[in-house]
Amino acid sequence: MKNIINFFFLTLIFLISLASCKSTLRIGYETAGLFKKGDSYSKMQDTINKEPYLEEEVVLKRTNEKFKVTFYKRWIQTYTGENSFFSRDKYDVFVFTYKNEKLYFWGNIDDYKRSNDKTVNELGLIISEIWAND
Repeated sequence: MKNIINFFFLTLIFLISLASCKSTLRIGYETAGLFKKGDSYSKMQDTINKEPYLEEEVVLKRTNEKFKVTFYKRWIQTYTGENSFFSRDKYDVFVFTYKNEKLYFWGNIDDYKRSNDKTVNELGLIISEIWAND
């Protein structure tokens, strides 16, 4: 019996250490400083180490410029009602926009809408619509 318990704990320790070997970056304002405008798409994917929730190609009507847009869900909190069997997770979105495979702008949808750059504002309107219809 003691050998079975020891085996169980050793297996548990092994699985926990194996799961912690490769970590996924937590995307948000606390990590936004890791990125620089002009970073390549492939470098960003390696850094983030997480598949985007959604990836779209966007063309601006005003200029016909093409952008690749990746959406990442960010968990904010879990709401639990009176009955603990029913809980809801609340998410925000963090978006990365690439022009010619280079990072152009990143942040949440409000960051796009608040920007002084007309192109980023226009992207924000399109991104907002995509996110709302997903």
